[in-house]
Formats: sequence, C-alpha cells, structure tokens
Amino acid sequence: MLVMLALVTACSGSADEDADAPGDEPTTTTTAPPETLPEGARQLAVDDLDTGDCFNLTTPDAGNAEMVFSIPCEAPHDNEVFEQTVYQGEDAAQGEPYPGDVEVKDYAEGVCIEAFEDFVGVPWTKSDFDAQAFYPSQEDWDVAGNRDITCFLNSFYGEKLTGTMQGAGE
Repeated sequence: MLVMLALVTACSGSADEDADAPGDEPTTTTTAPPETLPEGARQLAVDDLDTGDCFNLTTPDAGNAEMVFSIPCEAPHDNEVFEQTVYQGEDAAQGEPYPGDVEVKDYAEGVCIEAFEDFVGVPWTKSDFDAQAFYPSQEDWDVAGNRDITCFLNSFYGEKLTGTMQGAGE
C-alpha cells in the first residue's frame, strides 16, 4: 500500500474571485466509473506508473491508492506523473527499518517540489498546479522493500487537464 502526500500552498492563480463566496457549498468529485473513461484507458498499479503518464484515481481515497486508471494524456484527465525517484535517505538500504512517515513524507515533498519547476516551467508556489506524491507506507517498505516515490501534479482548482503539462509555464 502506498501513501499519498498532498502539498498545499497559496497560489497566485487566476481562479474566480467569487469561488469561495459565503454560501457556496463545497463539492466533491469522484472518479468516473470505468465505462465512462476515454478510449485507451486501462487500470494500472500505482507502482507501474511512469514519468509522463496521465491518470485518474480509481477511488476518492487517494491516501491509500494501489490502482489508478491510466488515461491517454490527450484525453481529459486529473493527474500527470512528473518525477520518479527512489528514497535516498541514510536509512534507505534494504533491511533497514522504516524511517517513519514524517521522514519519508518530507523527503518525497522535497524531491517533488524541486522537480516541479523543471517539469512545468514555474516554481510550485507560483503555479496553477498542485504537486502530490505516492511514497511507501511502512508495510510496503518492510514487506515489499519498496522505496519508490512518484510525484504527480493536478489542477489546484480541480479542473481536468488535457495534454501534458510539461513546459506549461503556469
């Protein structure tokens, strides 16, 4: 089981100023069932994602995602993988005990924020996109030996993405 990290910051985007007006009700978006996915979509294990892959979550509980719907990037999608790496902390060697959620989360956050600007073309703090990461849980670390970190982006405003966001500059 992988854990998902959500990075949150104030962004200088161009969202409608009235979006958070008093009386507006928050909305929840859930992932479309498989029969409404675009042609070429397929279910894929999170561990099988590659940099540049576009995807939607299979369930609204992203924190424990194991599977996603891989979507062709030309079709509307929610997320795009922009960086993959392996945890490189001093306690990363196979057989070493799990360093803890905070340590692994902080490492993933640093890697993703650093890689974000190279991929999108603007710093994460000035972007209309949010950065998130899948990183190993203690169980995944101990049982499967997983040290993989997968960074992905999505719209800060919950909008669908179409095409790659590489070099988007927003």
